[in-house]
Amino acid sequence: MGAKSLHELAEWKLNATRVSELTLQAGKEMKAQQSARVEAYHQQQANRSLTAPNETSPEAPPNLPQVGVVEMDGGRIRMRQENSPRGVTAPHWREFQAGCVVRLHSEQSDVDPRPEVPRLFLSRPRVHKLVSQLHRQRSGTSSATDEEEQESIGELLAEAKLAENKLETTAASSSAAEQPSPEADPTTSSIAEASGKKKRRGPVRLQRTCVATLEGADACGRILAAESAQRGLDQARRKGFVGDGQGSIWSVFKQYFERLGYVPILDFIHLLSYVYALAMAVGHDGDDGWRLHVKWITMLWSGQGKEVLAEWREWGAKFQVPSDHALPDNDPRRPIQRGITYLENNLNRVDYPRYRRLGLPVTSTLMESLVKEFNARVKGTEKFWNDPQGAEAILTVRASLLSEDDRFNEFFASRPGCRYRRRSTLQQKPAVPAAAA
Repeated sequence: MGAKSLHELAEWKLNATRVSELTLQAGKEMKAQQSARVEAYHQQQANRSLTAPNETSPEAPPNLPQVGVVEMDGGRIRMRQENSPRGVTAPHWREFQAGCVVRLHSEQSDVDPRPEVPRLFLSRPRVHKLVSQLHRQRSGTSSATDEEEQESIGELLAEAKLAENKLETTAASSSAAEQPSPEADPTTSSIAEASGKKKRRGPVRLQRTCVATLEGADACGRILAAESAQRGLDQARRKGFVGDGQGSIWSVFKQYFERLGYVPILDFIHLLSYVYALAMAVGHDGDDGWRLHVKWITMLWSGQGKEVLAEWREWGAKFQVPSDHALPDNDPRRPIQRGITYLENNLNRVDYPRYRRLGLPVTSTLMESLVKEFNARVKGTEKFWNDPQGAEAILTVRASLLSEDDRFNEFFASRPGCRYRRRSTLQQKPAVPAAAA
């Protein structure tokens, strides 16, 4: 595909093997530059006094964002043994960590701008489909054939985000005559005029920086910390960190972002999957389970996490769910135990009315859609990457291309050419004299 695109767009005839070699070389160079920047940033942070005030870092741009968010998640790609003969040798799956640093525009409000639960989360068939996809993703049971047949979780969440925007636009237009809209900052009108769209109540993405690595969650966190400082998010007035319930994600938050004042936010959609599973486990039948789901998801949306946890603990005591050891997956009480543990571990990250008042996102749709964009390039039934160098290089190139700060073009514009060739001596077509013409 790369060789074909080069031939059609740039009229360069290169075979696929050569294109692959050049991409691998560029990815390694990008990775080396990234590692140098990240190490320099963390060395600078280590040299600072622990009691020194948190001043604006020299890497911060002059136009500091008012709102920013950092999101992190993981994906899986298929690998093969490196330095092996042609063909697929020792195929296996390996997890990569990805993240994004996003500058947003949103309005802060004294009251909850969206107190009602979105209808998407109260639609029984849509919720069932969403939870099924999340369960397959979490359990890792999907195969290559399943991936072709199943709708990706990123696509479903993107559709959910589109539905939310429609609902917000409709609600805003219908209530405009009755309630005056809050006064917006000067950038609101310019953004609406530039985009030619109606103003939305939810956060609007302005710029996104993407990272991805196979080196683990801590390595991804180090990169995200350096990128967030360079983009000025550390000095933003309102900033959040969104993730699901993975312990590695929140270890990254505590190590690199908690001291900087980032607001921890548990992805509401992942929480919804635990609510649905627990409700169906304790309900007398499907209808009773759905009634409990609607009740609990409404309470969580309104910030009543402690009350929901208290009810779940009562159900746990009723069904004699142990708290000292994990139940097997085939135990019908397992969803109850997993739901209680999940909410207990994330209880300080479910104050959703506060997050909406701050103009911060409450779902990880930004990250889920980004993982889908990574998968479009690195994941497929016939794609096997060298482990680890080849995959790390292609993930770095893909992250650079998906970033919206033009770093991909800047890299190739500043990259030195062949050391044995002088660009000034390249043959150029002689100008045609005017008389000859």
